[in-house]
Amino acid sequence: MRNYLIVSVIVFTLLLIGLSGCIEQDNREPEINIVGRIDGGNIILEHQGGTSIKFNELIINVSIDGNTSEITDYDVSNDNGDNSWNIGERISFYVGNLTGKEFDMQLDFGYPSNSLVIKGTLQNGELILEKV
Repeated sequence: MRNYLIVSVIVFTLLLIGLSGCIEQDNREPEINIVGRIDGGNIILEHQGGTSIKFNELIINVSIDGNTSEITDYDVSNDNGDNSWNIGERISFYVGNLTGKEFDMQLDFGYPSNSLVIKGTLQNGELILEKV
């Protein structure tokens, strides 16, 4: 009888450890690879890997020469219709000519403390990025 009790305690302990490991994995923060470019006054951001981001949780703020606005009107290329930004999909929006202007962009993904900040000045067709 004693052996059954010991085995039961060991099995129960292993189940608890396994369950706690599963719960921790669900709380992982997303990882996302984004490649961006500027083309004719349009900013184009391509999702190139990592976690899918729901469009209703994505916030894009752009600041040009200190004037900040939230981008709510953007086009999605290669959209598969699931209301999420997935690998291979591109978001584009018009901001106008950025040459010689200070440019900041912040993407918030709807997760606590997860945002991507891009800062730079466009000079002679090149975006000079600053470390944030």
